[in-house]
Amino acid sequence: CLSFFSFLLSFSLSFSLFFFSSPFLSCSSSLFRSMLPDCIDDAELEFGVRREALFYAFFVFFMKFAIGAALGLSTIALEAIGGYKTGECTQPESVVMTLRILLPAPAVVCLCISFYFLYKYPIDAQRARATRSKLTRSTIGGSTENGMLSSSSKPSSEGRSATTEESSLL
Repeated sequence: CLSFFSFLLSFSLSFSLFFFSSPFLSCSSSLFRSMLPDCIDDAELEFGVRREALFYAFFVFFMKFAIGAALGLSTIALEAIGGYKTGECTQPESVVMTLRILLPAPAVVCLCISFYFLYKYPIDAQRARATRSKLTRSTIGGSTENGMLSSSSKPSSEGRSATTEESSLL
């Protein structure tokens, strides 16, 4: 009877933790992906060239790099601190304690650091709207290359005018 109540308490605690942390976790993974188009638009307005592939390549590279670094560091921590032994079916209790500390603590620290940078992010909703309207006006009047209208432009498949550089790639 006591084990059932401890299971029920553990289950309810886990479920409530999952319920309250889900919005923050989903927000942390979707916010940065939704900020990327604003950065691309802002860079296009500043430099006159749209480089989506470069931005997405850096984004994916650093995401994969962070995952690889986290896996490597957690393996080192499990072996050095927790006493993890590769290939054994049973592990010491210190491995469980190391996992309990290792999983949430660095994630919370990294999330707080990323939210700080999100707070300092210079593109807000008003600036994004202004950038979008400037880009829309410039693509209606012709393509821009470093802020000046280009005389040799042909329509691209996206419905906006292509710059001379993009035309050679088409």
